[in-house]
Amino acid sequence: MTPKKQWHLRTGSIAAAAMAALLFAGGGAATAQIAPPGPPSGEVHVEVALPPAPFLRSGAAFFTLPGETTTTDATLEASAAEPLTPDGRLLLVADDKTNGLLVVDAATGRQIGERLTSRAFPAESAKWEALARDPGDNTFYLIGSHTGRTRDELAVHSYLLAFRVTGGGADNKAFAIDEASVARYDITGALARDGLYNLNDPTKSRVKIEGLTVRTVRSGGALGALVRRELVVGLREPDDPVTVYAADITSRPSATSGNAASLPLRKLFTFAAGAPREGNTRSQLASLDYAPALGGFLIVTSSEDKDNKYHGNTLYFLPDANVKIGATPQRVWVFGVGQKAEGLCVLDAGPVAPGEGNYRAARVAVIYDNDAARTSKPAQFQIITLVRWPR
Repeated sequence: MTPKKQWHLRTGSIAAAAMAALLFAGGGAATAQIAPPGPPSGEVHVEVALPPAPFLRSGAAFFTLPGETTTTDATLEASAAEPLTPDGRLLLVADDKTNGLLVVDAATGRQIGERLTSRAFPAESAKWEALARDPGDNTFYLIGSHTGRTRDELAVHSYLLAFRVTGGGADNKAFAIDEASVARYDITGALARDGLYNLNDPTKSRVKIEGLTVRTVRSGGALGALVRRELVVGLREPDDPVTVYAADITSRPSATSGNAASLPLRKLFTFAAGAPREGNTRSQLASLDYAPALGGFLIVTSSEDKDNKYHGNTLYFLPDANVKIGATPQRVWVFGVGQKAEGLCVLDAGPVAPGEGNYRAARVAVIYDNDAARTSKPAQFQIITLVRWPR
């Protein structure tokens, strides 16, 4: 296998690098070795799962000496992440308790610099629950939970913003949200149409949003002509079935940070999540991301009871060909018992071995919120590598 035919897996931490070395007997980079026979054609499987790692405070060193205070960020409740750089080395991370966004080194979990804020963010906590990035124009989308016990709280949690991030170039400027790029959108009309959202009487609202991604639809495969670009919104509640909407953003309506434009939604797909194990609390949507290299959606559900005890998470794969109402996604992995997955993002992707079976791989980050304030478990992230077997 020539170097051009190899897709190298970067490790998520020093400990993870050691694990990868044991798994692959490699050096600083580990190469995925795929040996047939394998799973049924077209299925996605976990090739590598590195150990979960904590988020570290800004400026913290990866190692601490005996007696030193831990560098783990024990208050962060990470709810979503997206790659800030094309190579996936830096993450933009949302916190559902604080409005500012974090820049995080994906190799160590260390926070870099100050949190990113914008004049368009509400003064109170927006309860950011999901984050998406459009690779076509590098626009980020950030959305609140759309929940609230009062009219004011519901309004504050119903933000949907689009923006770009500047900085991080050769001049090493600090990352910042480009205020001129910020636009606000409104999806509450479609949710109200379906009886899920009621700003005038929040007791009648039944929606909670925890999924957001961008899907580019092309004719004739990944290199075909652009058909449309969709902003995909996933609902945690109601959860029977899990419901996912889409808005056409091929030509986004004109909007500013202070003048929101309405985005019409249509139902894209639904599916029954059930529970990750028999007898446990029902699973609900935690996150989703579109993986062009795999040709479909990656979906994570989590299971949490009323006492904040977690009963496992499930990763699904839904290929484009099966996107429909009443879909049956492939169950890929049940994982993370004792942790609450809440975010998912594709870091980078590419061929495992072009010309040798058309295997496709994606390196993915799973974000664990863990509700640190209630459980004293700090937020964590985990890097996994997924492979879709040839059809």
